[in-house]
Amino acid sequence: MLAIACEGWEKGRPKLAIVRYARADKGAEALFAIQGSKGILRLPVSATRVGDSGWVWRGLLDARDPRAGVLLGNGLKATVPGGGMLELAPLGEAASIVADCAGAALPAP
Repeated sequence: MLAIACEGWEKGRPKLAIVRYARADKGAEALFAIQGSKGILRLPVSATRVGDSGWVWRGLLDARDPRAGVLLGNGLKATVPGGGMLELAPLGEAASIVADCAGAALPAP
C-alpha cells in the first residue's frame, strides 16, 4: 500500500509525504524507486513508526520538484527494500493531491 499526503501547505512550503506501508527496520534508510510513464524518482526514505504497527518507509519531496510528475503518469511501479514490487494504476483522483500541493507553494522570492 502507498499513501501520499501534502504537508506544510499552510505555511506555503508544501511537501509531498510519501509512505510505503511495508515493514522497515528501526533506524533504516533506503531509496524508494518509483517508475512511471513520466520518469523515475529515487526518493530517500527513512523508517517511521506507525502507532503499534511497527515501522514503515516514509520520505518527503518538495511539491514543486519536477520529479513529482512521475506520480501523475499512466500508472506506477515502485519498490523499496523488503517491500516487493508495487504496481499501481494511474492515481486518478489521488493525483489531485500532487497538483494541489504544488499549487499551495508560495512564489519563489
